[in-house]
Amino acid sequence: MLGDVDPPRRRRTVGAAAQRGLARAARIDEVFALLDAAARDEQAGRLAAALAGYRKALSVDDEAPGAKDAISRIQAQQSGEAFAAVMSRGLAAMADGRAAEARSAFEQALAMRPGSREAQDALDALARSEQARDLQALT
Repeated sequence: MLGDVDPPRRRRTVGAAAQRGLARAARIDEVFALLDAAARDEQAGRLAAALAGYRKALSVDDEAPGAKDAISRIQAQQSGEAFAAVMSRGLAAMADGRAAEARSAFEQALAMRPGSREAQDALDALARSEQARDLQALT
């Protein structure tokens, strides 16, 4: 109940919130300029620059609208791209008969995404390929 709160304390609390709001308002143009530039960078595929821009916006205003979601989205995209690159490297090595290199890449992919069905399937296929090669060598 408002009547139970010490009036001077309530004024200090409201005053502090108002001060924070005024400080945010003073920086809003800079924040939106940073967010706009970061969004353009993201749209153009310049993900490192976009991340830097969104982080800069958050450093100016820790409540910069959409910045935290954008950072999460970009990091997920970068993680997916890194996983795909490692898997591609492993598949290329397996196709060229470089089993140790392929295994290393697939294990790296599995470390990036524990439980990944794709990475585990590739490791299983590599093991079957090596078994077939070993059997072929016996005949």
